[in-house]
Amino acid sequence: MSTTQEAHLAGDQFRFYSRIYGRLYKLGYHNKRDYSHSKSLCTKLLGDYRDRFESALDIGCSTGWAVEHLKGQGIRAAGVDVAAKPIAEGQAKGLDVQLASAAALPFEDDSFDLVMSTDCFEHLRPEDVEASINEACRVAKRIMAFKVNPRVDRNKWWKMMAGTRLHLTTNPVSWWIEEFEKRGCTVLDLDAGNEEFILSRD
Repeated sequence: MSTTQEAHLAGDQFRFYSRIYGRLYKLGYHNKRDYSHSKSLCTKLLGDYRDRFESALDIGCSTGWAVEHLKGQGIRAAGVDVAAKPIAEGQAKGLDVQLASAAALPFEDDSFDLVMSTDCFEHLRPEDVEASINEACRVAKRIMAFKVNPRVDRNKWWKMMAGTRLHLTTNPVSWWIEEFEKRGCTVLDLDAGNEEFILSRD
């Protein structure tokens, strides 16, 4: 592991999230092999925007469903997550996934044509949101795609196991879009019903 990678994993953000989600994944969180929040967004991206990306990063990739799916379409796909168990499962399948926090991505500027994240950013603490949006914008070269749940999570079991709410930033989709627009992004597509939006970086 490089010094840079060690620094990313030593940060407060990574420790906070990895402790919570490391425990939850050991208890069966997202343990269905074909389970993913990213399916409809991947379908949209591959159907309408395929000519705009040859590489992709999935932030909060879990075991790597989207990474594997995009890789199968000939895309250089990578993913990051804060929990060691799903990352180990993804790596065992030969996927390019690694441990990292959304607030400190271990990649150079403009590393990926597409940066995506589904049902991940609502899990961020409010104090980590700005850094995470900045990081996503920093590594995205062409387009970005997000699904962000604006509601407080209702699953009492997982909240009890985590010792905290899991949806820590419950702003409406319009708020998230405005934050990305402040950083020079423009909206290409908005599916308000599915809480999904696609943005242009170029």
